[in-house]
Amino acid sequence: MDIRKWSLERIMTLPDHCFGRRWPIFCEPNTNVATRVWDISELAFPEKCVIWQVNIQNTGAFVANISYRLALGNRLPTTMAQMSELEPLLPGLGLQGIEPRIIGISQYSSFIKIDMRNPLNARGRRLVVEYGNVAAGDRGIIVCVVVSSMPEFVPDHYTEEFWGLCQETWRRR
Repeated sequence: MDIRKWSLERIMTLPDHCFGRRWPIFCEPNTNVATRVWDISELAFPEKCVIWQVNIQNTGAFVANISYRLALGNRLPTTMAQMSELEPLLPGLGLQGIEPRIIGISQYSSFIKIDMRNPLNARGRRLVVEYGNVAAGDRGIIVCVVVSSMPEFVPDHYTEEFWGLCQETWRRR
């Protein structure tokens, strides 16, 4: 059944298996000097997609005052001002301020995993990561965003009657 004309709200109530294959999009900026570096993913996000998971792994020795920012873009920024012009990947994540917000790294955390089911209108842009290292030493960050495309077709048994049952089930939760 063709669901391209369904509302986003209705599509997001479909079971997980209707969203098809999931794949990772990676960025890994790193540096061995006290500087700020940027990386852009090789793969672009689909036009419309669903983010299922965001994983962030610190690499290297821990020091205080290391930070990073996550955004969507088409080109690799070379300054903080260029990065500030990009749309944040996860609006509101990080320290209070302009988007994309600065996310501080604690000396005591090395891995962050955020599970979600978040629709994204990426318009074919790519993942951009800014990483700031405040001291000499080989450090970096690995960011992995797991996505799937937005379904356009579902099996025919997802009829209006099935949709009504789904709505009733969601209301009971």
